[in-house]
Amino acid sequence: MREGISIISSLVPIVALVLIVVVEFAIYKAVYKRKINKRLAEGREADIKPMMSPVKFTVITLLCSMIVLVILW
Repeated sequence: MREGISIISSLVPIVALVLIVVVEFAIYKAVYKRKINKRLAEGREADIKPMMSPVKFTVITLLCSMIVLVILW
């Protein structure tokens, strides 16, 4: 019985991390689409600033979510 509990308890953080990464990429994709549509509507005269890379966004969001979880815990 104890082995079943330890396996489940070891999988929970992994599942949570995967879920957080999937949500992060969904948020990034939504923001990316909005910015691309805005730039296309503005045309060539737009003030273009590059977006943050998806990897950098993921790392920053993971760090922030870990900090929030530690504070809440």
